[in-house]
Amino acid sequence: KGLDPYTVLGLSGRNDIKGFRKKVTVGADEVAVVRRHGQVEDVFYEERKSTRGFWGSVAAMFGMGPKREIYIGNTTRFQLTFWLGNEDTVVTNNKSFTFGLPALTKDNQMIPARIDLWLKIDRDRAENLLLLLRGKESINRFDIAQEIRDELLGKVVALELNQYNYDELKGNRQLLVDMQRALERELASTFALYGLRQQS
Repeated sequence: KGLDPYTVLGLSGRNDIKGFRKKVTVGADEVAVVRRHGQVEDVFYEERKSTRGFWGSVAAMFGMGPKREIYIGNTTRFQLTFWLGNEDTVVTNNKSFTFGLPALTKDNQMIPARIDLWLKIDRDRAENLLLLLRGKESINRFDIAQEIRDELLGKVVALELNQYNYDELKGNRQLLVDMQRALERELASTFALYGLRQQS
């Protein structure tokens, strides 16, 4: 079975793994990350592959052999939308998750504005996504947004907005462009840490 639209990476089910040698088929927009005894053993894309050797399969029949977990990730890009000036989630639909960022101007006013992020799994660092599992079986867009929200607020949004008064910012489209650039620059290392890459 496939991942639901909001899941970025999840533990594979019985239906995803076939046969004696635990073969996994990875589709065109998917990645598989194989973990053995908690350590990443293999990462592969767009192929059918055995995740267990012959002797490992024999050992497993007797309840022995290494414990393997296989995670399947969706490599298509996905959108996260952040609204400035609102602490609560505003909208959740099948295209985006929306989160509030309570940022204030220099004169303590809130500016309503929107920041869109398009992200996807980085082919060179897909295994890093496992860092976000923290004991769970899957990672969804909400988990990722929660993880980067504080950095987005602290490293970019609050620093930019605190330089201006409300009247200076009203209708200032250039500031939003500058914030988007600062965001890409400042958060690139955070995205890489979690196996993600920003798409423009």
